[in-house]
Amino acid sequence: MSHTYLPPRHPGYTDAVQKYPFDPARARALLQEAGFTPGSDGILRNAAGQRLSLELNTTAGNRVREQVEQIIQQNLKEIGIEITIQNFPARVYFGEITNQRKFKALAMYAWVMSPISEWAGQNYPGYKNADMDKTCKAASHEVDEARRNKLLNDSTVIFSRDLPALPLYVRASVAAVKNGLQNFTALQLSQAYETWNASKWYWQ
Repeated sequence: MSHTYLPPRHPGYTDAVQKYPFDPARARALLQEAGFTPGSDGILRNAAGQRLSLELNTTAGNRVREQVEQIIQQNLKEIGIEITIQNFPARVYFGEITNQRKFKALAMYAWVMSPISEWAGQNYPGYKNADMDKTCKAASHEVDEARRNKLLNDSTVIFSRDLPALPLYVRASVAAVKNGLQNFTALQLSQAYETWNASKWYWQ
């Protein structure tokens, strides 16, 4: 379970982030405090009788994401929240749904935390926080690695406190090589190919 937008192995991550332990009982209590009560089918309703039903979107045909959707759907059903799933082809999902913020409630996507800028943002939730903006802008201009990482530390704390998005998990990075190959180094925080340093490989 992730608690902020950077993975724990990223140098900009800090363990001082706000953590949210898995606690269905606490979730039910908070929903009750907000005025929701369960209907005969177990789905929560507000004072006006409206069902607490949310639509979840992601890219169609991505088996891993579809499995995650099913887990989310089941977990939230257990606390009285109905999740309906509507997926789209990647071209439509990223070109029209997320970029234009046309998702109805929940949009699921992924990103790669690399020090290499891709010159594109992913503020799909429309998150706005003056402290966060200032910190991220300073980090993007900072050339000293230690100071930049400290700024990123600060940004992860702000993100975890505001929680504009719900980080789910960090993808595993797996690479297998034949015994005897030396200097193979997988990059876990980049989209580079595994052969990025092939000029330094040798057999022993």
